[in-house]
Amino acid sequence: MKISVSVEKPIENIKIANFISKLTGCAISTAKKQLEQGKSGFFYTTELFLNDYPERAKEILELINYFDDLDIGLYIIEIGHDKSWGDVDLNNLDNYRIAVPVLRNTIIETKSDFS
Repeated sequence: MKISVSVEKPIENIKIANFISKLTGCAISTAKKQLEQGKSGFFYTTELFLNDYPERAKEILELINYFDDLDIGLYIIEIGHDKSWGDVDLNNLDNYRIAVPVLRNTIIETKSDFS
């Protein structure tokens, strides 16, 4: 399972850009630009259920909780582990969307399997 995360609606907020920069290692200016693009501005992409799953799970839950606390909706898409991001139809992103509660529950339910 591969996921990519953006925000539902464009936002301008340097504090949020700073948070994303710290979490992902990207430049603050890059994070800011991604946030301003809304759902097409994916700022976090990862593959789940690999050797680094505990770290990725922690990051994703931290991301989800941070945006929940700010009452900002996340837009998350998922593809299978054997698929390529280049195959994603950018005109139909909703076909790949996964609900935040579903992703959160998946992580919580499988986290102990990788500890």
